[in-house]
Amino acid sequence: MGRIILEDGSQYLPVKFRISEFYQKYPKGKIRTSLMRFDRQNNNPGFVESVLIKAEVYRDDATLLAEAYSQRRCEPQEPSFFECAETVAIGRALSDAGYSVYSEDLGDDPCKRKIMLDDGSFYLKAGFRIAWARREMPQMLIRKEILLMTPYQAIVKATIENEGEVLATAHAMRVWSDAHAAGHFFLESAETAAVARALSMIGYDLPPEESHEWDEHDNYSEAPVSADCYTQQDGAEALPELGTGLSAPYCQTGMMSCQDSGQNPIMVGNTAVYTRVQYDTENCNGGFGGGENYEPGYGR
Repeated sequence: MGRIILEDGSQYLPVKFRISEFYQKYPKGKIRTSLMRFDRQNNNPGFVESVLIKAEVYRDDATLLAEAYSQRRCEPQEPSFFECAETVAIGRALSDAGYSVYSEDLGDDPCKRKIMLDDGSFYLKAGFRIAWARREMPQMLIRKEILLMTPYQAIVKATIENEGEVLATAHAMRVWSDAHAAGHFFLESAETAAVARALSMIGYDLPPEESHEWDEHDNYSEAPVSADCYTQQDGAEALPELGTGLSAPYCQTGMMSCQDSGQNPIMVGNTAVYTRVQYDTENCNGGFGGGENYEPGYGR
């Protein structure tokens, strides 16, 4: 109900319809907003340059359902930037609560909503991950904490809770950029990326072979096992098949000593056990990339 089609063909559910749907389901619900911060111009202390708004959605007086932040700057094309920030924060919180196009269009198999990026890899948008998790965990709460906020940089921590239990936490950082649309909304992008990573951690994402949320890109967690450890000698175990994992130590007496191989991949025949997946940073759609802004604040 009430969705609109934007110029690029994408679909959007305006905040006013989300508010209406929310109160239809929760007549005693509450939507509360708070001014968390405002910055003044250095050369004009009487002029507010930017604002940070937090929105909270409660199903009743005490039960928090969702929360979200929005930051906006005073710009000539955005004279009502304060009201815009408040509206966007409310819209994002209601999206977390399940009121969005993503929730309406999720379908039986959320992974079918994946998109292909410019490099040919696949990605499941944060909005669909949230809708998927919300459908399976109606009591879920996604908490957000701003760890750092400057005029040009934000670090956000996301925590996934369900029925009082913490399921996952994740962080993301974004910086202001003119390179793409989401770069102006770096706080919202960091928030979205952190949430996407946290939900990926507990399974709300594409299968590991398709998801790139946790790719290491040569920054391996520890030094890969030296190729010397796989050199078969008298009494050595057979080389493990690719993908089966190492169920027993392969550096044993009679084998060549393990040496730190640095960042070089292990070669099994002509196949590298550790491969580097390369792709361009995603502009608008990606928890890992330029910063997916799943609620861009249409109408700002």
